[in-house]
Amino acid sequence: MVFIRKNLLPLTIFIGVLAIYIHNLSRATYGGDVGDLLNAAATMGVAHAPGYPLFTFLGFLLSRINFISPAFMIGLISAFSGAFGVLIFYYLSLKFTKSRLISVISALLLAFTYYFWFYNEIGEVFALNNFFALLLFLTAVVYSSSKNIKYLFLLAFIAGLSLTNHQTIILIFPSLLVLVFPRLIKDFKKPKNIVLSFLFGALGLIPYIYIPIASFHNPPINWDHVHNLDSFLHLVLRKDYGTFSIGSFASSSVEQRIIDVKIYFFNIITQATIPASFVIFLGLIHLLKNNRKLLLSLFLAFILSGPFFVYYSGFPFVNSFNLGVYERFITLSFIVYLMLFPFGLLLLKTILDKFLSKKILSSLIICVFILIPLMLFRFNYVKTDLSGLTAGDDVAYDLLSPLPKNSMIFLNGDTVLFNTWYVHFGKNFRPDVQVVNINGVTENKYFKDKQESYLKKYPNEKNKINSNVNVTLEIAKTTPVFSIADIEPTKGKQLNWVPYGLSNKLFIGDLPSNAEYKKQMGKLWKSFHIPKTDTLVMGNLTIADIPLFYSNALVRTGNYFLNHYGDKVSASEYYQKALEADGSNPAAFQSIGNYYLKENNCGLAQMNLNAAIELDRYNPVPYFFQYYNYISCFKNEKKAKTIINEYNKVFKSNFLDDLTKTIKNIEG
Repeated sequence: MVFIRKNLLPLTIFIGVLAIYIHNLSRATYGGDVGDLLNAAATMGVAHAPGYPLFTFLGFLLSRINFISPAFMIGLISAFSGAFGVLIFYYLSLKFTKSRLISVISALLLAFTYYFWFYNEIGEVFALNNFFALLLFLTAVVYSSSKNIKYLFLLAFIAGLSLTNHQTIILIFPSLLVLVFPRLIKDFKKPKNIVLSFLFGALGLIPYIYIPIASFHNPPINWDHVHNLDSFLHLVLRKDYGTFSIGSFASSSVEQRIIDVKIYFFNIITQATIPASFVIFLGLIHLLKNNRKLLLSLFLAFILSGPFFVYYSGFPFVNSFNLGVYERFITLSFIVYLMLFPFGLLLLKTILDKFLSKKILSSLIICVFILIPLMLFRFNYVKTDLSGLTAGDDVAYDLLSPLPKNSMIFLNGDTVLFNTWYVHFGKNFRPDVQVVNINGVTENKYFKDKQESYLKKYPNEKNKINSNVNVTLEIAKTTPVFSIADIEPTKGKQLNWVPYGLSNKLFIGDLPSNAEYKKQMGKLWKSFHIPKTDTLVMGNLTIADIPLFYSNALVRTGNYFLNHYGDKVSASEYYQKALEADGSNPAAFQSIGNYYLKENNCGLAQMNLNAAIELDRYNPVPYFFQYYNYISCFKNEKKAKTIINEYNKVFKSNFLDDLTKTIKNIEG
């Protein structure tokens, strides 16, 4: 009872924040890597590199409780991590400022800032990573000011454990070393303490045992098939991505990286709000005068996990999805940034105490700053309320539901593939369907068996690039085959892929008539759950590619009506639906522009093609269409030269040469 009375205020904050987080928690999968992590946890599988064993194992235990959905139960890891993180932030602030008022305001500021709050609402590893970062700082601070060697061993254990969740946590390790260095040198004079520290650190790494155990029972998704030390290190060291690389994408130029860092600082300051950032600046001044060691520690943590990481990783900001990936990696530095806030309020209160006769007046003025977290709560609540968002599950259901019994479907792309894995394996939906990763076809046992059978029959095909295509054709003789991307041979006749809802169906034999196809597609699209992009929740960036996925499928369907059947009316209807699904889809504007070009409507063709170019400057096709629009429709060579010059400037290439090559490729 004494403990509760002493800690009633922080416990009230913890329970209140936790209740909000659980209320807003996603009941479905989201976007990006979430589907893979949820699926790995629900099926006791192995997630993508580096495996995330701690999160996956905890998720596996929680998913055994059949309540609401696996996504919700696994997501509780994030909700509790976030609430405990807020509690730790309160105690950190209290330890340094000795002010409960300042600590409450600081804790609520952290709780309701978007970067921190949002990842507490989905089944991802970043909320747990944020919790570990705060816990490590608190433990390091307590150890550096305590004479108890046990805190060093606790720090070593937590550090090891944190590495089994997300490896970016290592970016704050140098900062922790700065905090504990004087005390560490003293304690490390005893060899026993060095040995015990390493042992406790190694003890924290025990969750990595989960990976070979899970891999051994051969789960449906088993990244890197860990069966020996080499395959284990391959996964844990992320060799598929490049061990010291953040991803397998084309990185940005030096100029773009500098721009990215500028964008980073703008986002950090504005997400915290301008008033809070001003207080944070005051906190920097306070620490500069009173605690330079702590300032150095926080500065090092901020630089390494923030601007350095953004510059080093070189995220190419080419679409909303990549921006979403970027956002989740900068939450760590954002928390470090907010750590200066309580010191800023402390400096402000100290100044006010000097000028005001009664200290209670300065406290009342400080109370005004509670408006910042309250304002953030009001603004960010709707953006983080994922409790009713089902788009992540819906896209998987819409992919799998229309498929005939015992079909096979090829998928790729993080959100679409991973979300379908979760619904298919984690929720056991359509177990009769074979879901195959285009980029790892042999991971699927069904496809692998068919491939081995085919290669026994045609041994000369073994080293040919077209082998997988021929295996697919062999499968299609007895099994309905679908794909979200056309799988074509490198040479020879193209396959008959016909848009079929969100995927394409491989036809061997007669194609449907226009009337049959129109009726079938009309019925199919009426049953789909096309998400609305006009809600704030759908604006979260890593899920922004779901409306685009629907929109692109509608564009493909419209193109098929136009190019195969010459059905302009149906094509126009599907193009319009594509824009309704995602009004910023460049492919939709490109197809509409091409449609009007064929109708000799120069003005509307120009308008839509310009929109396509503006939305995606690095797609050459709308430039080619616009050129033909100026030459054949407007009959304006001056405007045609303008588009040529613009193309040459953007692509650093010769327009006419590229156009000729494109035409030859299409004809070939």
